[in-house]
Amino acid sequence: MAQALLRERLAEGSPAGPVAEVASAGIEVASIGSPASGAAVEALAGRGIDLADHRTRGLDAGLLA
Repeated sequence: MAQALLRERLAEGSPAGPVAEVASAGIEVASIGSPASGAAVEALAGRGIDLADHRTRGLDAGLLA
């Protein structure tokens, strides 16, 4: 949710779209590849943000570089 909300906020003031790359990751291996929770999808749909294609991913060295 935070990733989608921040992307939306950064794009608001920029006619060219987001002014920074936004990513999120977790450390719970069991949930990697899972869709966003139904509650998150519903909450953000109310703000016009579609999480239907979102999948969780794990934190790795590439994201920290």
